Amino acid sequence: MIEHADPFSRRAPHACYSITESPRERRIPVLLYAIVKSQKRLLIINIFGIGDVLFTTPLIRNIRAAAPDAFIGYVCNARAVDVLRNNPDINKVFVY
Repeated sequence: MIEHADPFSRRAPHACYSITESPRERRIPVLLYAIVKSQKRLLIINIFGIGDVLFTTPLIRNIRAAAPDAFIGYVCNARAVDVLRNNPDINKVFVY
C-alpha cells in the first residue's frame, strides 16, 4: 500500500511518500528510505531530554531495518545516555 502526502501541505505528516507492506507494518518515508539505503554512516542528533530520545527509538529501529550494515551514531545529552547505551541498533552513543 502506498500513501501519498502533499509535500507542500501543512497537514501532511511528512514531506514525502510513505510505503508499507501492510497496515500493521511500521512506516518509513520513501525519500528517507532511499537516503538511508545509500548511506554507510548515519548520525542522529538529539540533545534534548529523555522523552524526546525515547520518541526517536522507532526511527532508529526503522533506519537499522533499512540499512542493516550502516554505522549509526547518536548524539545525546548526559541524562539520556543510559536510555541509549544498550540499544542494539546504535553502534556508538556520543554525549553532548
